[in-house]
Amino acid sequence: MSRLEKEELLTRVVEALQESGWDVIVTKDSHPFELTVSHDNVTEKIRVYIWNITHGGGAARAADEYRIQLTGVDRNRIETGTTFRTLLLGWDSRHKVFAGWNASRYEAFGFSPSLQVKDGTLANAENQGLAMQPKATDSQGNVTEVVVAFRPELLGAYVSNLDKYHQPQLTRAEAELLERVATARPPTDTELAALSEERRHVIREVEQAVRNGRFRKIVMDAYDKCCAVCNLDFGIVHAAHIVPIDEQGTDEATNGIVLCANHHAAFDRDLLIITEDYIAKVNYAKVKKSELGILLEKEHKIRLPSDSRLQPNPAYLRERIRKHNLQLI
Repeated sequence: MSRLEKEELLTRVVEALQESGWDVIVTKDSHPFELTVSHDNVTEKIRVYIWNITHGGGAARAADEYRIQLTGVDRNRIETGTTFRTLLLGWDSRHKVFAGWNASRYEAFGFSPSLQVKDGTLANAENQGLAMQPKATDSQGNVTEVVVAFRPELLGAYVSNLDKYHQPQLTRAEAELLERVATARPPTDTELAALSEERRHVIREVEQAVRNGRFRKIVMDAYDKCCAVCNLDFGIVHAAHIVPIDEQGTDEATNGIVLCANHHAAFDRDLLIITEDYIAKVNYAKVKKSELGILLEKEHKIRLPSDSRLQPNPAYLRERIRKHNLQLI
């Protein structure tokens, strides 16, 4: 199994956050790493502890038990704080997934402890995007510690929901429902109805974040990470919903399109229209003809995915035009 050097692990983290749609600035490039990230109009600081996930332990360990070993940390202490988030991560080079543990449980530790994760959890994360493994329970059977494994494009979703995964206590039912958010059998409304309103909200938030991460990955790959209108590909492109989620839009790839930051903003504000036959037009009801060149040099057919199954659904483009009362001229 290949082991990455610390600088390579940092690169994995930065690339994964960027793949999640986040802007990243590395402010400390020695371990533990420090990053400033921006996403959804929020800027925050992150401290990252990360090691390779290995089997280790030889024949004394179960064949399916893998781990990270907390080595090379000053004062045998994982630093957490109120002005930054702390990530305690492992990287598995076999399945190409991360695993995350609750950093606050390891603020102080003994000599070179190891944190375990099952190979099945890592494999499930590779296959379905994200998987959760309960690690500890209390005398009532409540889950008090979990490890979460996930593909790189879901690192942003994991960070955003860090406190929701690593809650001090989850009932067994809550843990099982949270574990299913990324599977082919997500929690149903009936199952969630048995939970408190707060816990229902938590699980739905995590589920939406995972769906957003998957949506972004599929749509960005379909367009080769290039804007469908101007072909820009400088890392400042977004996966946009044609019919927004808050207008009952779906997370299907065919309800998505890749747009650069400028064209995404114009699309959201209905300054830019994309017709059902894939023509990008300026909305002259909102944009003066003299300003046409600023937004769009001329009307033209957008760039489409080579896989016809991933191309925008004309019905969604029609629905957006109808819902937004847009006039085609």
